[in-house]
Amino acid sequence: MRPRFGPGPRTAVWTGLAMWFLYGLLHAVGEAPMGLFPTRMYVIGTVIALIQYPLATVLGAKFYTEA
Repeated sequence: MRPRFGPGPRTAVWTGLAMWFLYGLLHAVGEAPMGLFPTRMYVIGTVIALIQYPLATVLGAKFYTEA
C-alpha cells in the first residue's frame, strides 16, 4: 500500500484497518455461527483487534526504513 498511498501514519492506519476487516472481522463473522465460542468472546476479540491492528501497523511503520 505504501507505493500507492505514500509513506506516513495515515497509510499505516488504513493498512491496519484493511487487515482488521480481512482477517479480524471476516474471520469472526465466518466462525461465529459454528458456535465454537460464545458470541461475546468474538465481539470482544474483534473490538480489541480493531484497536490493535492499526496501532501495530503505525508502530511498525515508525521503525521501517528503506535501503
